[in-house]
Amino acid sequence: MRTTSLTVDPRFRPKRRTWPLICAYTIECGGSTKSTSATSMAVTAALRGHPGVLFDLDSNMPSTTVLGYDETAPKDKPTAVDLLYDRATLDEVALPARYRAGDGYDDEDIVHIPNLRVVPSSPAMADADTAIARDPDRNDWFVEILRSYEGDDTVFYLDFPASYGMMPYSVLRMMDEDDSVIPSVPLPCIRYSADAKKLYGDECPPPILLRNSVPSVDYRKVMTHLGFVNLV
Repeated sequence: MRTTSLTVDPRFRPKRRTWPLICAYTIECGGSTKSTSATSMAVTAALRGHPGVLFDLDSNMPSTTVLGYDETAPKDKPTAVDLLYDRATLDEVALPARYRAGDGYDDEDIVHIPNLRVVPSSPAMADADTAIARDPDRNDWFVEILRSYEGDDTVFYLDFPASYGMMPYSVLRMMDEDDSVIPSVPLPCIRYSADAKKLYGDECPPPILLRNSVPSVDYRKVMTHLGFVNLV
């Protein structure tokens, strides 16, 4: 089991709580750069030495895809839906973030991204709202994850579907004024370009795939402003 580090910056543990800062990417609109922003900011922070976990809660699996996995890659592994149903722990579900440097998913085609894990989604997450409606106890699934957390991650990044349903509420209700809700469309500080659209086809986040592109440069500036200085 991962243990809490004494070196975690207290800014990322508001109110002396045991779980990390929460950054949620949410808006009831598809194609609004939620996943681009979530993966880009998470990767930028991770490459600077700030460990984190990105929760892909969208049944279309956008962040899962960008961070190196598809429906077959985490075969026989638990996914976000298993967290919802309390069938697995966070450490059992979270996978090392990675990107494809080749054509397949063999070891020689994959490069891991340090300091970042991804909770992969699955098509079954499309029924999350229904699952919570049928079993009100499931409304506490994220509460249970936070209260049992013992790791040393800096941030939990939450990539939501284009919905304001019961599943997003079950997560967002645990946030306070020190956490951040990030409505994209897109972030006003980010200059987007056609290059950013390559991330899904190449299954690689812009800060790695297109390091010197306009959006990648802007995401680095945003993360610096938010206090994610380079630790490595």
